[in-house]
Amino acid sequence: MNESRARRSILPHVPLESIRVDGGVVLVHRELPVFCATNEVGLACAGFLDGRHTAKDLADFIDEKSQCGQEAALEHAEAFLGSLERAGFFARRSPLSLPMDLDSLFIHVTNACNLKCRHCYAVSGPGKAAALSLKTVRAMIEELAGRGGKAVTLSGGEPLLWPHLEDAIRFAFSCGLAVQILTNGTLLNETWADVFLSTGAGVQVSLDGPSAQIHEVLRGPKSFEPAVRGLKILRDAGMSRNSLSVSVQITRPVAADPESMIALSHQCGAGLVRFLTLRPAGRAAEADAPLGLSLEETLGFLDKADAAREKWRGRIEVTTGITGTGLDSVPSPWCPVGRKLVIAADGSVYPCVLMMGPEFLVGHVGEGSLTEILSGTRMKAATEAVHRRMDEIAACKRCEWRAFCQGGCAGIALAGSDTLQARDGMCQWRKNWYRSAVQRLVGTGA
Repeated sequence: MNESRARRSILPHVPLESIRVDGGVVLVHRELPVFCATNEVGLACAGFLDGRHTAKDLADFIDEKSQCGQEAALEHAEAFLGSLERAGFFARRSPLSLPMDLDSLFIHVTNACNLKCRHCYAVSGPGKAAALSLKTVRAMIEELAGRGGKAVTLSGGEPLLWPHLEDAIRFAFSCGLAVQILTNGTLLNETWADVFLSTGAGVQVSLDGPSAQIHEVLRGPKSFEPAVRGLKILRDAGMSRNSLSVSVQITRPVAADPESMIALSHQCGAGLVRFLTLRPAGRAAEADAPLGLSLEETLGFLDKADAAREKWRGRIEVTTGITGTGLDSVPSPWCPVGRKLVIAADGSVYPCVLMMGPEFLVGHVGEGSLTEILSGTRMKAATEAVHRRMDEIAACKRCEWRAFCQGGCAGIALAGSDTLQARDGMCQWRKNWYRSAVQRLVGTGA
């Protein structure tokens, strides 16, 4: 900022919230996921960012408070404004530009599965016939790579039953894409380990409890030991922890003792364990009693999982499926809807794996290219509906953390209320998390 600007320029209007924490004040932008720690003087200075005052007005205020003289006051004003600029406070929230760049694909290559899990959202199982052809999958992978995409996830059903899986993995690898395989783990063997290691494919194994007694409640008899054995085959073959992860559906037994699940995952060579909210979709929606947790039980689980995460930090990463938590480098928007497409085994295309109902069908792979689907009116409508939630939900409009949370997870909200225009139930938990996180940062001077 040159001296002329410092004296005469009208300072921009910056929509701010102030949050008091022990040891200071945190300024939070209401439209962008940025924040900074300050003190009472900084809070008063922030009041000049109203679109009416000049930098000279701010310097006069600083001089009046500190009696430091005009030259020093201008330097202090410049330093204060510079710190806000570096933190991103003077940026502008970009309008939603559609279509977005396609970043990744989540492809259900088949609906066939050797298990018949009670909670399967895709209603997969033995004898299911829906499957994509290798030609179709290759075409999608090629188009994704051509558009500058980065990653493809191959799921099912059980993808290891799809006869073209190795060909698809190697083709995606040749196109420069990162590949992730989601499997129940029971069919893993040394041959598959060689395929994954030679292509750098990542593998996520579903393991829904630290014992057969817990795991097999959801996945059926004799499914636990083969899954654990499959994980250990990959571990012993040399797969790195960065490439191997475990996903866990949160049931009451898992919630009672998340650390046992973390310990087993670490023992089996995983570098990440993902605890996932069990949502009432597919077979889970038909269960006589809810398979997942109540909101109150979920909040209790999150506290236990946070404690376990800290205990295991540096050995294995732990996530809890609660999106919209983070303070550093939060993308805007963080939700991948609009940048990702989900393809069902019958070729239907959806904006999110949590939005695979008929009302969110955005196209079919047999009816046009991914580019055409991404640019279509149904995809645009779904993307707009998701990303405008924080501006339309009344509680979100009032919330000081709205730019970080961005309305929470639309898919989870949909599962609990049948509408995107609802909160996902994690508001207070997130607010407590943000406050604790900035408190730690203020306390450490970060």
